[in-house]
Amino acid sequence: KQWYQRRVRGALGGFLDNASYVCSSWSLALGSLERFYLVLSRGKNRDTMTHSVAILFAGSVWIFAIILAALPVLGWNRYVYSPLTFSCAINAFMDGIHKYYFIVFLILVLPGPLVIILFNYTYVFIFIARLPKRNRVERNNHLSVIVPLVLITLAFVLCSLPTTV
Repeated sequence: KQWYQRRVRGALGGFLDNASYVCSSWSLALGSLERFYLVLSRGKNRDTMTHSVAILFAGSVWIFAIILAALPVLGWNRYVYSPLTFSCAINAFMDGIHKYYFIVFLILVLPGPLVIILFNYTYVFIFIARLPKRNRVERNNHLSVIVPLVLITLAFVLCSLPTTV
């Protein structure tokens, strides 16, 4: 009975950890996509990003995270105790088709959103740098939002690297 309880607690803990991790990384990616769209449209299409669209984005991120985190519970790989993180994590040392879940998870969770974030913020910074000098107020408005988001993304990546690598 204790073995079963530990396995269930481990699976639940691993599921919750991975689902929140996926949500964090993809929420940052969707935030950069929203900022990219706002800068690209120069604020003219503010009515496109409505409350219902934001809920749709958040809901799609959560559904994606739940599906991705539930796959080990459903049999593709499994969650095991990791002494490095003092929690349950994906078993990286399984053989056969199970090892591919670990690879897919790592690609979808850190490099995937990171590529989207880098593309979006690079384009936004280039766009802001090319604004005429007379648009100093618009430039400062964009920078006052983007710089903190870039710092949050950088902090997330730096905190994620030790457990991902």
